[in-house]
Amino acid sequence: MDKPNTRIDYMYRDAANYKKRSSVVFKGKISRELLTILRENMSEEEYFIPSQVGLEDLQHYMESFPDEDDGVWHELEDISLTDKESTDPRTIEEFAAAVKGVVWDVELASKNLGISLS
Repeated sequence: MDKPNTRIDYMYRDAANYKKRSSVVFKGKISRELLTILRENMSEEEYFIPSQVGLEDLQHYMESFPDEDDGVWHELEDISLTDKESTDPRTIEEFAAAVKGVVWDVELASKNLGISLS
């Protein structure tokens, strides 16, 4: 069966190791080149701030949010092909372009979330 779309799984983990996971499906198949673009433009090839590339930040799902254990970074967990319908209107190419074009702004993300930088 053909898998025409790309699923990205990501996770928020606070300093106390509590976790919340989410996924998004983009139109189109990810290529090796696009995978490289995503990895090379994330902090340490896996950390990113979802709201700065049009995805949902997950901190507000945490029972104790906001507290001293919260930060802004999310982890890229997995990228896979899927036959599921897209849940984001963008193509995987458009998402990769957004990641490539962003300069991660921790201070702005912290301010928007109402958490302090420690």
